[in-house]
Amino acid sequence: EIMASPWCLPSDSSFDHQFSGYSVWLEPISSCPLQETMDELAEKCGGPECGLNSFAPHLTLLYNIRLEDTASNDSCDGVDMKRDAVCDATKSRANDLLRRCLREYERIISAGTDTRNGDSSVAEECKQQKPTTEPITMNATSYYHFPYPKSADDGRGFGCVISMLLIENTRQLQALHDGTASVFPPDERHGEAGGCFQPHMALVYAPEQCGNELEKWTKSKDAMEQKCSQGLLGSACNREGLLGNMAAKCISLWKTEGTIDKWHCVTSLELGSGNKCSV
Repeated sequence: EIMASPWCLPSDSSFDHQFSGYSVWLEPISSCPLQETMDELAEKCGGPECGLNSFAPHLTLLYNIRLEDTASNDSCDGVDMKRDAVCDATKSRANDLLRRCLREYERIISAGTDTRNGDSSVAEECKQQKPTTEPITMNATSYYHFPYPKSADDGRGFGCVISMLLIENTRQLQALHDGTASVFPPDERHGEAGGCFQPHMALVYAPEQCGNELEKWTKSKDAMEQKCSQGLLGSACNREGLLGNMAAKCISLWKTEGTIDKWHCVTSLELGSGNKCSV
């Protein structure tokens, strides 16, 4: 459980990183334990007064895309996408782009291509089947504490500490990332920096002064849930854990510019059965 007293106070520090551009997310089906844990962590690390606002659970497929680089966005140049006044033309084009991502995903899956090892080999398990009828899932395997100072990644760090869930990089997720990357412009994390796809789900972005307490919580939570998954704690596992499979609900495009409270969803496409867009 998360302790009652706060780990950080507004007088200590705040998280004020200015995020950039647009991001493509894969969002899970609503989970009360997941969202509650995220919100509780945010409060423990100072809450809104310290720049820690609630955000939707998600796995980032692409981060910091310059959407104006896509040819399909020409007619909306110069339009400010505000929370309650999204440009209709851009939203329509964003929907088209997300549909293309899903079509590319289905093409990659049907072909049996697997790029997780840096090649374009055909996965053995796919040679005799076409798994496009399988829903996309995210398998959280462990909790992880990640310090991310401003100096990291050639000065692109967020200046915070992050508690996250590490997600298994399945062939499905790699295919969805590859398909999305083939549709949108190069993003900061993968296209421009040349980084490999490492699926994860951030639980909180906290001020660095919260690092010690957040690391203790993350390691303790991971140890307990790993034991619970092995059946070692019996009735002590009375709260639903976050590790294990989560079904994906939708693929979405978010404007992630500015501080967390400024993030907003441009559009999303729900995933129906068989990984097909339901709209």
